[in-house]
Amino acid sequence: MNESDRVMESSQLIDWACIDLIERNRRGEPVRVEEYLDKYPHLLADQYTLDLIDAEICIRKELGKAFDDGEWLKRFPQYSLAIGQLLALDEPPPSTALSCDSSLHDTSPTVVVSSSQSDDSIAYVESLRMIDEVPAPIPLPSGFIADGLVASSPGRWLIRCRDTSDRRHYAFKVIETVLLGVPRLTAQQRTDLLNACERSVLVQHPAWVRPVIATCDGQYLGVVRPWCHATSWTNVVTSLSTQRSLRLLSEIAFCLHAAHRVGCYHGKVSESNLFIDHNHSLRLTDAVISTSLSAIPEQCVRNDELSVLKLLATLQLDPNRGLSPGLLQHGQRLLNKNAGEPLPVIGEWLIRQADAADSQENLAAPTKIRSTGMRFIKSFFSGRNSDNSTSFPHNND
Repeated sequence: MNESDRVMESSQLIDWACIDLIERNRRGEPVRVEEYLDKYPHLLADQYTLDLIDAEICIRKELGKAFDDGEWLKRFPQYSLAIGQLLALDEPPPSTALSCDSSLHDTSPTVVVSSSQSDDSIAYVESLRMIDEVPAPIPLPSGFIADGLVASSPGRWLIRCRDTSDRRHYAFKVIETVLLGVPRLTAQQRTDLLNACERSVLVQHPAWVRPVIATCDGQYLGVVRPWCHATSWTNVVTSLSTQRSLRLLSEIAFCLHAAHRVGCYHGKVSESNLFIDHNHSLRLTDAVISTSLSAIPEQCVRNDELSVLKLLATLQLDPNRGLSPGLLQHGQRLLNKNAGEPLPVIGEWLIRQADAADSQENLAAPTKIRSTGMRFIKSFFSGRNSDNSTSFPHNND
Protein backbone atom coordinates (compact mmCIF):
# COMPACT_ATOMS: atom_id res chain seq x y z
CA MET A 1 0.00 0.00 0.00
CA ASN A 2 1.52 3.35 -1.01
CA GLU A 3 1.19 6.62 0.91
CA SER A 4 -1.48 8.09 -1.40
CA ASP A 5 -3.69 5.05 -0.82
CA ARG A 6 -3.35 5.58 2.92
CA VAL A 7 -4.33 9.24 2.56
CA MET A 8 -7.38 8.28 0.56
CA GLU A 9 -8.41 5.66 3.11
CA SER A 10 -8.03 8.12 5.99
CA SER A 11 -10.04 10.79 4.19
CA GLN A 12 -12.88 8.29 3.76
CA LEU A 13 -12.60 6.96 7.29
CA ILE A 14 -12.82 10.39 8.91
CA ASP A 15 -16.16 11.03 7.22
CA TRP A 16 -17.64 7.79 8.46
CA ALA A 17 -16.09 8.26 11.93
CA CYS A 18 -17.70 11.70 12.32
CA ILE A 19 -21.06 10.33 11.17
CA ASP A 20 -20.78 7.34 13.50
CA LEU A 21 -19.90 9.57 16.47
CA ILE A 22 -22.97 11.73 15.82
CA GLU A 23 -25.34 8.81 15.26
CA ARG A 24 -24.23 6.87 18.33
CA ASN A 25 -24.60 9.92 20.57
CA ARG A 26 -28.10 10.43 19.18
CA ARG A 27 -28.86 6.85 20.23
CA GLY A 28 -27.71 7.64 23.75
CA GLU A 29 -24.17 6.24 23.57
CA PRO A 30 -21.88 8.98 24.96
CA VAL A 31 -18.88 8.18 22.73
CA ARG A 32 -16.08 10.71 22.48
CA VAL A 33 -13.31 11.62 20.08
CA GLU A 34 -10.68 9.63 21.95
CA GLU A 35 -12.43 6.33 21.24
CA TYR A 36 -11.89 6.78 17.49
CA LEU A 37 -8.32 8.00 17.89
CA ASP A 38 -7.46 4.93 19.97
CA LYS A 39 -9.07 2.56 17.48
CA TYR A 40 -7.71 4.25 14.34
CA PRO A 41 -4.27 5.76 15.10
CA HIS A 42 -3.87 7.14 11.56
CA LEU A 43 -6.64 9.64 12.41
CA LEU A 44 -4.25 11.32 14.84
CA ALA A 45 -3.28 13.80 12.13
CA ASP A 46 -4.31 17.32 13.14
CA GLN A 47 -6.89 17.79 10.37
CA TYR A 48 -8.71 14.53 11.21
CA THR A 49 -8.62 15.05 14.98
CA LEU A 50 -10.11 18.53 14.58
CA ASP A 51 -12.85 17.12 12.33
CA LEU A 52 -13.79 14.65 15.08
CA ILE A 53 -13.69 17.39 17.72
CA ASP A 54 -15.96 19.51 15.54
CA ALA A 55 -18.39 16.58 15.19
CA GLU A 56 -18.52 16.08 18.97
CA ILE A 57 -19.07 19.81 19.52
CA CYS A 58 -21.94 19.80 17.02
CA ILE A 59 -23.73 16.78 18.51
CA ARG A 60 -23.33 18.05 22.07
CA LYS A 61 -24.84 21.34 20.97
CA GLU A 62 -27.72 19.50 19.25
CA LEU A 63 -28.41 17.40 22.36
CA GLY A 64 -28.26 20.42 24.66
CA LYS A 65 -25.25 19.21 26.61
CA ALA A 66 -23.28 21.88 28.42
CA PHE A 67 -19.98 23.12 27.04
CA ASP A 68 -17.02 23.39 29.39
CA ASP A 69 -14.01 25.12 27.87
CA GLY A 70 -11.80 23.71 30.62
CA GLU A 71 -12.79 20.14 29.73
CA TRP A 72 -11.80 20.60 26.07
CA LEU A 73 -8.50 22.23 26.97
CA LYS A 74 -7.71 19.41 29.37
CA ARG A 75 -8.49 16.75 26.76
CA PHE A 76 -6.76 18.48 23.83
CA PRO A 77 -4.38 21.19 25.11
CA GLN A 78 -2.46 21.22 21.82
CA TYR A 79 -5.59 22.40 19.98
CA SER A 80 -6.65 25.10 22.43
CA LEU A 81 -6.75 27.90 19.83
CA ALA A 82 -8.56 25.85 17.18
CA ILE A 83 -11.11 24.53 19.69
CA GLY A 84 -11.75 28.05 20.94
CA GLN A 85 -12.57 29.10 17.37
CA LEU A 86 -14.85 26.09 16.87
CA LEU A 87 -16.74 26.85 20.06
CA ALA A 88 -17.08 30.50 19.04
CA LEU A 89 -18.44 29.54 15.62
CA ASP A 90 -20.96 27.16 17.15
CA GLU A 91 -22.16 29.64 19.78
CA PRO A 92 -25.85 30.30 19.04
CA PRO A 93 -26.91 33.91 18.55
CA PRO A 94 -28.85 35.49 21.44
CA SER A 95 -31.87 36.08 19.23
CA THR A 96 -33.09 35.52 15.70
CA ALA A 97 -31.83 38.96 14.69
CA LEU A 98 -28.21 39.36 13.68
CA SER A 99 -26.14 41.30 16.13
CA CYS A 100 -23.06 43.46 15.70
CA ASP A 101 -19.91 42.76 17.66
CA SER A 102 -17.07 45.27 17.75
CA SER A 103 -14.69 43.04 19.71
CA LEU A 104 -12.58 42.19 16.65
CA HIS A 105 -12.23 45.78 15.43
CA ASP A 106 -12.59 48.58 17.92
CA THR A 107 -14.19 51.05 15.53
CA SER A 108 -15.83 48.77 12.97
CA PRO A 109 -18.70 46.45 13.88
CA THR A 110 -18.86 42.98 12.33
CA VAL A 111 -21.80 40.65 12.03
CA VAL A 112 -21.60 37.57 14.19
CA VAL A 113 -22.67 34.60 12.07
CA SER A 114 -23.37 31.29 13.76
CA SER A 115 -22.59 27.93 12.15
CA SER A 116 -26.25 27.53 11.20
CA GLN A 117 -26.14 30.72 9.16
CA SER A 118 -24.32 31.23 5.90
CA ASP A 119 -22.25 34.26 5.08
CA ASP A 120 -24.50 34.99 2.10
CA SER A 121 -27.81 34.16 3.78
CA ILE A 122 -27.78 37.51 5.58
CA ALA A 123 -27.93 39.46 2.32
CA TYR A 124 -31.60 40.26 2.78
CA VAL A 125 -31.44 41.45 6.38
CA GLU A 126 -32.58 45.07 6.27
CA SER A 127 -31.25 45.87 9.71
CA LEU A 128 -27.69 44.96 8.78
CA ARG A 129 -25.55 48.03 9.49
CA MET A 130 -22.97 48.54 6.77
CA ILE A 131 -19.79 50.52 7.37
CA ASP A 132 -17.94 53.10 5.30
CA GLU A 133 -14.45 51.70 5.72
CA VAL A 134 -13.80 47.97 5.54
CA PRO A 135 -10.97 46.75 7.81
CA ALA A 136 -9.84 44.01 5.42
CA PRO A 137 -6.11 43.40 4.98
CA ILE A 138 -6.11 44.00 1.21
CA PRO A 139 -7.99 46.62 -0.84
CA LEU A 140 -10.82 45.88 -3.21
CA PRO A 141 -9.80 45.41 -6.85
CA SER A 142 -10.19 48.41 -9.11
CA GLY A 143 -13.73 48.95 -10.35
CA PHE A 144 -15.46 47.87 -7.14
CA ILE A 145 -16.69 49.85 -4.16
CA ALA A 146 -17.49 48.36 -0.76
CA ASP A 147 -20.95 48.34 0.77
CA GLY A 148 -19.49 47.03 3.99
CA LEU A 149 -18.11 44.18 6.02
CA VAL A 150 -20.69 41.43 6.34
CA ALA A 151 -18.88 38.80 8.40
CA SER A 152 -15.43 37.98 9.67
CA SER A 153 -13.59 35.36 11.68
CA PRO A 154 -9.87 34.89 12.38
CA GLY A 155 -8.12 35.06 9.02
CA ARG A 156 -11.32 35.48 6.95
CA TRP A 157 -13.33 38.47 5.75
CA LEU A 158 -16.52 38.67 3.68
CA ILE A 159 -17.27 42.06 2.12
CA ARG A 160 -20.28 42.97 0.06
CA CYS A 161 -19.36 45.29 -2.80
CA ARG A 162 -20.68 46.72 -6.06
CA ASP A 163 -19.33 47.02 -9.56
CA THR A 164 -18.99 50.74 -10.30
CA SER A 165 -20.13 50.20 -13.91
CA ASP A 166 -23.34 48.16 -13.51
CA ARG A 167 -23.97 48.51 -9.72
CA ARG A 168 -24.47 44.76 -9.36
CA HIS A 169 -23.64 43.21 -5.99
CA TYR A 170 -20.60 41.01 -5.53
CA ALA A 171 -18.89 39.23 -2.66
CA PHE A 172 -15.21 39.89 -1.95
CA LYS A 173 -13.89 37.06 0.18
CA VAL A 174 -10.43 37.39 1.69
CA ILE A 175 -8.59 34.54 3.37
CA GLU A 176 -5.22 34.44 5.08
CA THR A 177 -3.05 31.89 3.29
CA VAL A 178 -1.97 30.29 6.56
CA LEU A 179 -5.48 28.82 6.64
CA LEU A 180 -4.71 27.27 3.25
CA GLY A 181 -1.62 25.59 4.66
CA VAL A 182 1.15 28.13 3.95
CA PRO A 183 2.23 31.20 5.96
CA ARG A 184 3.13 33.21 2.87
CA LEU A 185 2.63 32.54 -0.84
CA THR A 186 5.62 31.82 -3.03
CA ALA A 187 5.63 33.10 -6.60
CA GLN A 188 4.74 29.61 -7.85
CA GLN A 189 1.88 29.19 -5.37
CA ARG A 190 0.53 32.60 -6.35
CA THR A 191 0.59 31.58 -10.00
CA ASP A 192 -1.05 28.22 -9.20
CA LEU A 193 -3.87 29.92 -7.27
CA LEU A 194 -4.60 32.40 -10.02
CA ASN A 195 -4.52 29.62 -12.60
CA ALA A 196 -6.97 27.62 -10.48
CA CYS A 197 -9.33 30.61 -10.38
CA GLU A 198 -9.02 30.96 -14.14
CA ARG A 199 -9.89 27.28 -14.66
CA SER A 200 -12.87 27.72 -12.35
CA VAL A 201 -14.37 30.15 -14.86
CA LEU A 202 -14.50 27.34 -17.42
CA VAL A 203 -16.92 25.23 -15.36
CA GLN A 204 -20.21 25.12 -17.26
CA HIS A 205 -22.81 24.27 -14.65
CA PRO A 206 -25.44 26.71 -13.33
CA ALA A 207 -24.80 25.75 -9.69
CA TRP A 208 -21.10 26.59 -9.87
CA VAL A 209 -20.51 30.20 -8.76
CA ARG A 210 -17.59 31.36 -10.88
CA PRO A 211 -15.07 33.98 -9.73
CA VAL A 212 -14.85 37.35 -11.43
CA ILE A 213 -11.49 38.57 -10.13
CA ALA A 214 -8.80 36.91 -8.02
CA THR A 215 -5.94 38.78 -6.36
CA CYS A 216 -2.96 37.70 -4.25
CA ASP A 217 -1.24 40.14 -1.92
CA GLY A 218 1.45 38.86 0.42
CA GLN A 219 -0.12 36.30 2.71
CA TYR A 220 -3.70 36.98 1.59
CA LEU A 221 -5.90 35.70 -1.23
CA GLY A 222 -8.98 37.66 -2.30
CA VAL A 223 -11.68 36.48 -4.70
CA VAL A 224 -14.57 38.51 -6.09
CA ARG A 225 -17.64 36.52 -7.12
CA PRO A 226 -21.33 37.29 -7.73
CA TRP A 227 -23.31 37.80 -4.55
CA CYS A 228 -25.71 34.93 -3.84
CA HIS A 229 -29.11 36.19 -2.72
CA ALA A 230 -29.77 32.84 -1.13
CA THR A 231 -30.35 30.82 2.01
CA SER A 232 -27.88 28.31 3.36
CA TRP A 233 -28.33 24.60 2.70
CA THR A 234 -28.58 23.90 6.44
CA ASN A 235 -31.54 26.24 6.88
CA VAL A 236 -33.42 24.86 3.87
CA VAL A 237 -32.80 21.14 3.52
CA THR A 238 -34.76 20.08 6.62
CA SER A 239 -37.93 21.58 5.12
CA LEU A 240 -37.49 19.94 1.71
CA SER A 241 -39.05 16.65 0.70
CA THR A 242 -36.82 13.60 0.43
CA GLN A 243 -37.38 13.60 -3.33
CA ARG A 244 -36.24 17.23 -3.69
CA SER A 245 -33.25 16.71 -1.37
CA LEU A 246 -32.03 13.73 -3.37
CA ARG A 247 -32.39 15.65 -6.63
CA LEU A 248 -30.31 18.48 -5.20
CA LEU A 249 -27.64 15.95 -4.23
CA SER A 250 -27.63 14.70 -7.81
CA GLU A 251 -27.12 18.30 -8.97
CA ILE A 252 -24.10 18.59 -6.67
CA ALA A 253 -22.66 15.41 -8.19
CA PHE A 254 -23.15 16.68 -11.76
CA CYS A 255 -21.78 20.12 -10.86
CA LEU A 256 -18.58 18.65 -9.41
CA HIS A 257 -18.24 16.34 -12.41
CA ALA A 258 -18.44 19.38 -14.71
CA ALA A 259 -15.61 20.97 -12.72
CA HIS A 260 -13.46 17.86 -12.93
CA ARG A 261 -13.92 17.69 -16.69
CA VAL A 262 -12.07 21.02 -17.12
CA GLY A 263 -9.32 20.24 -14.62
CA CYS A 264 -10.92 22.09 -11.73
CA TYR A 265 -12.16 20.92 -8.34
CA HIS A 266 -13.74 22.35 -5.22
CA GLY A 267 -11.90 20.36 -2.57
CA LYS A 268 -14.12 21.01 0.44
CA VAL A 269 -17.83 20.91 -0.34
CA SER A 270 -19.89 21.24 2.81
CA GLU A 271 -23.19 22.62 4.05
CA SER A 272 -21.46 25.97 4.66
CA ASN A 273 -20.86 26.70 0.97
CA LEU A 274 -24.10 25.31 -0.46
CA PHE A 275 -27.05 27.66 -0.97
CA ILE A 276 -30.57 27.64 -2.39
CA ASP A 277 -31.34 30.91 -4.14
CA HIS A 278 -34.63 32.77 -4.62
CA ASN A 279 -35.33 30.68 -7.75
CA HIS A 280 -34.96 27.49 -5.67
CA SER A 281 -31.77 26.72 -7.58
CA LEU A 282 -28.60 25.23 -6.13
CA ARG A 283 -25.49 27.40 -5.77
CA LEU A 284 -22.00 26.17 -4.79
CA THR A 285 -19.49 28.80 -3.64
CA ASP A 286 -15.91 29.03 -2.38
CA ALA A 287 -14.19 27.02 -5.10
CA VAL A 288 -10.40 27.38 -4.92
CA ILE A 289 -10.31 29.19 -1.57
CA SER A 290 -11.50 26.14 0.39
CA THR A 291 -8.61 23.85 -0.51
CA SER A 292 -5.35 23.44 1.35
CA LEU A 293 -2.39 24.35 -0.83
CA SER A 294 -0.62 21.24 0.43
CA ALA A 295 -3.36 18.94 -0.89
CA ILE A 296 -2.66 17.08 -4.10
CA PRO A 297 -5.26 17.42 -6.90
CA GLU A 298 -6.15 13.72 -6.76
CA GLN A 299 -6.98 14.06 -3.09
CA CYS A 300 -9.15 17.12 -3.74
CA VAL A 301 -11.07 15.29 -6.47
CA ARG A 302 -11.57 12.37 -4.10
CA ASN A 303 -12.81 14.76 -1.42
CA ASP A 304 -15.35 16.13 -3.92
CA GLU A 305 -16.60 12.61 -4.62
CA LEU A 306 -16.84 11.74 -0.93
CA SER A 307 -18.64 15.01 -0.13
CA VAL A 308 -21.72 13.83 -2.06
CA LEU A 309 -21.88 10.67 0.04
CA LYS A 310 -21.27 12.65 3.22
CA LEU A 311 -24.27 14.87 2.45
CA LEU A 312 -26.29 11.74 1.66
CA ALA A 313 -25.29 10.29 5.02
CA THR A 314 -26.65 13.40 6.74
CA LEU A 315 -30.00 12.88 5.01
CA GLN A 316 -30.01 9.20 5.93
CA LEU A 317 -29.48 10.05 9.60
CA ASP A 318 -32.79 11.96 9.60
CA PRO A 319 -35.30 9.41 10.95
CA ASN A 320 -38.24 11.32 9.44
CA ARG A 321 -37.11 10.59 5.88
CA GLY A 322 -37.33 6.81 6.09
CA LEU A 323 -34.39 6.23 3.76
CA SER A 324 -33.10 2.69 3.36
CA PRO A 325 -30.22 1.88 5.75
CA GLY A 326 -28.31 0.41 2.82
CA LEU A 327 -28.50 3.55 0.70
CA LEU A 328 -25.15 4.93 1.76
CA GLN A 329 -23.40 1.59 1.38
CA HIS A 330 -24.72 1.29 -2.17
CA GLY A 331 -23.44 4.77 -2.95
CA GLN A 332 -20.03 3.76 -1.62
CA ARG A 333 -20.02 0.69 -3.87
CA LEU A 334 -20.82 2.87 -6.90
CA LEU A 335 -17.97 5.17 -5.94
CA ASN A 336 -15.50 2.30 -5.72
CA LYS A 337 -16.80 0.47 -8.80
CA ASN A 338 -16.62 3.52 -11.10
CA ALA A 339 -13.17 4.73 -10.16
CA GLY A 340 -12.68 6.79 -13.33
CA GLU A 341 -15.74 9.06 -13.29
CA PRO A 342 -18.06 8.02 -10.44
CA LEU A 343 -19.98 11.29 -10.01
CA PRO A 344 -22.26 11.08 -13.09
CA VAL A 345 -23.08 7.48 -12.19
CA ILE A 346 -23.90 8.51 -8.62
CA GLY A 347 -25.89 11.50 -9.91
CA GLU A 348 -28.06 9.30 -12.11
CA TRP A 349 -28.53 6.81 -9.28
CA LEU A 350 -29.65 9.63 -6.95
CA ILE A 351 -32.23 10.72 -9.53
CA ARG A 352 -33.64 7.20 -9.56
CA GLN A 353 -33.74 7.21 -5.76
CA ALA A 354 -35.55 10.57 -5.86
CA ASP A 355 -38.14 9.15 -8.26
CA ALA A 356 -38.66 6.19 -5.94
CA ALA A 357 -38.99 8.50 -2.93
CA ASP A 358 -41.53 10.59 -4.84
CA SER A 359 -43.64 7.49 -5.51
CA GLN A 360 -43.54 6.49 -1.86
CA GLU A 361 -44.49 10.00 -0.71
CA ASN A 362 -47.44 10.06 -3.12
CA LEU A 363 -48.66 6.71 -1.80
CA ALA A 364 -48.35 7.93 1.77
CA ALA A 365 -50.15 11.21 1.04
CA PRO A 366 -53.41 10.74 -0.94
CA THR A 367 -53.93 14.50 -1.05
CA LYS A 368 -51.12 14.71 -3.61
CA ILE A 369 -52.88 12.42 -6.08
CA ARG A 370 -55.07 15.16 -7.52
CA SER A 371 -52.19 17.55 -8.25
CA THR A 372 -50.12 14.70 -9.68
CA GLY A 373 -52.99 13.69 -11.93
CA MET A 374 -53.51 17.25 -13.11
CA ARG A 375 -49.84 17.55 -13.99
CA PHE A 376 -50.11 14.32 -16.02
CA ILE A 377 -53.21 15.53 -17.89
CA LYS A 378 -51.60 18.89 -18.63
CA SER A 379 -48.46 17.20 -19.91
CA PHE A 380 -50.49 14.79 -22.05
CA PHE A 381 -52.47 17.49 -23.83
CA SER A 382 -49.42 19.69 -24.32
CA GLY A 383 -47.57 16.80 -25.96
CA ARG A 384 -44.74 16.74 -23.43
CA ASN A 385 -43.25 13.74 -21.71
CA SER A 386 -43.67 14.13 -17.96
CA ASP A 387 -40.62 12.19 -17.17
CA ASN A 388 -1.36 39.84 -8.29
CA SER A 389 -4.51 40.12 -9.98
CA THR A 390 -6.24 38.44 -12.83
CA SER A 391 -9.68 39.22 -14.28
CA PHE A 392 -12.27 36.84 -15.68
CA PRO A 393 -15.47 37.27 -17.71
CA HIS A 394 -18.47 38.32 -15.64
CA ASN A 395 -20.91 35.61 -14.63
CA ASN A 396 -24.35 36.64 -15.87
CA ASP A 397 -26.39 33.63 -14.88
